[in-house]
Amino acid sequence: MRTHSFPQFLTHLPQDIPAIHAGLLVFGAILATLCNPGVFALLLAATISLDVAAALREERTVSAAIGRACRDLLLDVTLFAVILTVSLYYRLPPPFLDRRGMRFVLWTIGGAVALAVPKIVLLYRFARRVLHPLHPWLRSRTKGVNGGEIIWLFLLVVSALLIGLSILLFGYSTWMELVMKMLMSWRF
Repeated sequence: MRTHSFPQFLTHLPQDIPAIHAGLLVFGAILATLCNPGVFALLLAATISLDVAAALREERTVSAAIGRACRDLLLDVTLFAVILTVSLYYRLPPPFLDRRGMRFVLWTIGGAVALAVPKIVLLYRFARRVLHPLHPWLRSRTKGVNGGEIIWLFLLVVSALLIGLSILLFGYSTWMELVMKMLMSWRF
């Protein structure tokens, strides 16, 4: 019988027990509802550093490593942009919504779902990266641009345009104040 150290046990556990994946999703869902976008900004920074370090270990040149890390992180950056966009528009609802009625209820439920889903996916991907930093499902397998990357790029551009539109709608000072409040990671 082979014995493993505790870190080795943790790295092999998710591959052996499918219930760990379910636990990660449940824990991610609970944590996603409690955390604000600032926590996810820190999470994205940690993900970027892990991916760049892994890419630098595997690639021969720095430019190839940066290119590979950018492709691998495209989904994570897009998810964070969606989180930031939905958070901005969710905090300041449009003026045609009165504070009571079915439209406001649908706005609230839709915003909560649109905010929770990218948070859960981002947390799950981060947990998988920490447990398996060199796992093949995290790496780009194709040389050219595939269909999924085009969709993520489209969502990233749409999120950037909506963030730019929110600056015009709310005014720069109100927008900056709102973003700074949202990105303070210690405020829940």
